[in-house]
Amino acid sequence: MHDEFKLFTSLDIKYSKIIKFSKGGNFLACLDGYRVKFYNCYNGFFIHYVTLNAIPETEILSIAFNDNDISFAVAGSNGYIGRWELPTFTLIKET
Repeated sequence: MHDEFKLFTSLDIKYSKIIKFSKGGNFLACLDGYRVKFYNCYNGFFIHYVTLNAIPETEILSIAFNDNDISFAVAGSNGYIGRWELPTFTLIKET
């Protein structure tokens, strides 16, 4: 198999403006409107989604993971910041 590639899995992600891998590479976060969807990078399975409580006029600018992949944060254009714990996806703080 060193001369050819084989498709392992395919993810159906449409209209996502932000796609981000976690620092360890085990999570893939995709922004879908006001939801961040998480996929397992090892098998391609959908894990969970987080609904953002941002004002609809807010444009989400960034998704960031901390160094140990124990939390992630989302930042918006109007100063919105939300932070969640991984892998439980519990909200830590939203401002």
